[in-house]
Amino acid sequence: MHARTYRAFFLACSLCVWVGASRVRAQSDDPWFGQDKLWHFSLEVGISGAAYALSVPLVEPAWQRALIAGGMGLSVGIAKELYDATGMGDPSLRDLTWDVLGCAVGVGLALLLDLSLRGPARAPPGSAVMLRF
Repeated sequence: MHARTYRAFFLACSLCVWVGASRVRAQSDDPWFGQDKLWHFSLEVGISGAAYALSVPLVEPAWQRALIAGGMGLSVGIAKELYDATGMGDPSLRDLTWDVLGCAVGVGLALLLDLSLRGPARAPPGSAVMLRF
């Protein structure tokens, strides 16, 4: 497998997490397109993409790697909002919405990268062509 590519993808996702974590600031008026929404989105892209990349050597089917990545990303986003709900921040369903969108994009990008590196599965003659997930 293309271990260098997965490592590079993991490092890029980690950079998204680091940049996003250093920039998140709650806004009292909580607009849908506030700057903190961009950071929620980019953190989730980074977390879910990195989780996918880390699961590649451990789990074979791509759909299981996608579940791991999505679960990790959503867990972090939900935990952050629950932490905010304890009085340590401003909980926001809008933040959580951007978390979900970022998680979906991160998993989608990881799946596309994985598919592009592995290519479609070879189907036996006479059968329908199927992609290996």
